[in-house]
Amino acid sequence: SLRHGDVVSTILRDSAGDNWDTVTTAVTWDPAFGPAAEAYRITGTTHSLNFHLVRELATNILLGAEYQRQVTHGASQNDYYKHLFALTFSYGF
Repeated sequence: SLRHGDVVSTILRDSAGDNWDTVTTAVTWDPAFGPAAEAYRITGTTHSLNFHLVRELATNILLGAEYQRQVTHGASQNDYYKHLFALTFSYGF
C-alpha cells in the first residue's frame, strides 16, 4: 500500500537537533511520553507491505500471524522504518 499525507511522531525536546522545527507543520505537547515530549507532524509518503497467514485449527477456531513493514519518507530526509508483528486467535460460535 502507499499513503501520502501527514505523519505524526514524538520527540524528546532535550534530544532534538536545532533544525527539526523547520520541517514540521504542527507541534504539541505529548503527555504519553513525559513532560519533555512533543508530538510533531510532517508531510511524508509511507510504503507498507503486509503478509497475513491464517490457519484453521478446528471448525470454529482460526489462528493468524501477520507481519507488516512500513517505510516513511518525510521532509528533509526525516525517514522512519517500522516492523509490526501480530498474532490473532479467532473463535466463532
